[in-house]
Amino acid sequence: MKKIWLLLAIMLMAFALVATGCGAEDPADNGETGNTEEGNTAADTSWDDIVAKGYFILGLDDAFPPMGFRDENNEIVGFDIDLANAVAEYYGIEVKLQPVDWSTVEMSLNTNEIDCIWNGLSVTEDRAKVMDFTDPYVASTQIIVTKADSDINTKADLAGKIVGTQMASSSISALETEPEVMDSFGELKEYDTFVNAMMDLDNDRVDAVVIDSIVFYGDFNVKNPTAYKALEENFGEELYAIGVRQADDTFTDKLNEAIKALKESGKAAEISEKWFGEDILL
Repeated sequence: MKKIWLLLAIMLMAFALVATGCGAEDPADNGETGNTEEGNTAADTSWDDIVAKGYFILGLDDAFPPMGFRDENNEIVGFDIDLANAVAEYYGIEVKLQPVDWSTVEMSLNTNEIDCIWNGLSVTEDRAKVMDFTDPYVASTQIIVTKADSDINTKADLAGKIVGTQMASSSISALETEPEVMDSFGELKEYDTFVNAMMDLDNDRVDAVVIDSIVFYGDFNVKNPTAYKALEENFGEELYAIGVRQADDTFTDKLNEAIKALKESGKAAEISEKWFGEDILL
């Protein structure tokens, strides 16, 4: 009987040692996680990683003038590009531009193909579920544009008409907030870029285009101020911010810090005046 109790005691001691050994491992020892009040979380090295490689990768739609687009030399230029380069210069690093498919831009961000989305990115509830944002830096409005001689003057006049916009854009989100208007369209045509949507407006393949006011007034209206009209009614105001991964808090903080400094120094206003003729920054 004593032998049985002794055997059981040895087995219990062995089990206790194994359990203690498993529980004693500190996740922070491997350099991947650390203990916080909220539990074990991945360490945020986003800014340190960018400093170490000397650049950040900016994802953009390269047909979104004047925020980011290709010029006559096929070089990517624009307001957001200049602002991003100024932020990089502030920290002594560089920017690498990476055009991406706008319909899958969130995936490009969260699979680390790019470090941020910086190209007239509107803050929306759907996007906030899969990414974080910097402080907003520009405001825009979702406007309705037609040809100057069009008989469309109100949202009600869009009933039965062909309306174009860019797929996966905030224009779609804005339209969805007014389903009764959207459902009245004869057809909603979605394009890969606003450039192509406006081209079809020029060629009478659509009757109207729902587009960011920044893009319209900063590019299309500048190039041909008598060709179009923007309706008084619109689909609401929105804010532009830089999209970042939800875990990249230190990178987000550094972007906010630099943009604030560029505003205070007057450099951001200088960039804005170059592209818009005025300071449009918030």
